[in-house]
Amino acid sequence: MKKIIALLLPLLILCSLTACGSSKKIRFGTAGIGGNYYLFGQTLTEYVSQDTDLVFEVKETAGSAANLRLLQENYISVAIAQTDMIDEAVKSGNSDFSALSALYTEYCQIVVRDDSEIKTVSDLRGKTVSVGEEESGTAQNASQILSAYGISDNLLKTRNMNYTKAAEALKNGEIDAMFVTAGIQTSVIESLAKELPIRLLQVEGNALSILTDSYDFYDVAVIPAGTYTGQDADVSTIGVKSILLVGSKISENAAYTLTITQASNTTVTVTRNGVALATGATIYQGDALTISVTGGTVTVNSTDWISGDTHNVTGNVAVVSTASA
Repeated sequence: MKKIIALLLPLLILCSLTACGSSKKIRFGTAGIGGNYYLFGQTLTEYVSQDTDLVFEVKETAGSAANLRLLQENYISVAIAQTDMIDEAVKSGNSDFSALSALYTEYCQIVVRDDSEIKTVSDLRGKTVSVGEEESGTAQNASQILSAYGISDNLLKTRNMNYTKAAEALKNGEIDAMFVTAGIQTSVIESLAKELPIRLLQVEGNALSILTDSYDFYDVAVIPAGTYTGQDADVSTIGVKSILLVGSKISENAAYTLTITQASNTTVTVTRNGVALATGATIYQGDALTISVTGGTVTVNSTDWISGDTHNVTGNVAVVSTASA
């Protein structure tokens, strides 16, 4: 996660007063505590806040679908969502957001107690299963996986629970299984595995083919042996990408951080209106920046800049880096 965050730091938008209000507070939609979205949002905003005066408010939400709705309503400005939920939102006419960066693969994980009689997904018929919170990507993934196995809603009892409550319910025998869609290693699953033996159910065979053939956003994925305490074999499943999103109002009034990474034999000067800018300076969409570089090359958004060039800041980010000649 630290590597992903390091790569994203130059990409995270810094809001102008117009976009975020006088408090400069930026609401970041994640998901429930116990999943990776919340941890990722907390960690990323803490890193950014160390070097800026920005104030972030990390919001616990139901997950991807809720985040997309809240972006459209302008309640949050930054969010994480699964590609399958983004695809559904766009098809339904909600495209009032922009993708800032792809993040990591999320794994559809189905957890049961090791002493359970449930050995396959098909065995979930007639059982009580947590399928994630309402408006979560997990709920949609669970529905599609169960459907691929021929299990309709009337063939089992579903519960909408966040991961923390579901883990507690599974431990206490109140539910028989829980669905979790998150990056691995998922903290709530590992914590549960340390308290009692668990197993992960395989998504495999014809059902796996149905899922990957029917939905472009699903890929075959493997949870490696040893990911969780007591897990001694690989587990086949499906994976879906997570995406960092920003709302449309942020994009219209965006300000960005200028990042200059300088090789030992490279000298770089970035100026705006004749004034040299330091690393970490705030630059705004539409700014004309002039570059002076000796001993190396400069790239901005993968485009080479040479001394004397003037470029306008566009898009969601302006990143300046140097490589030695």
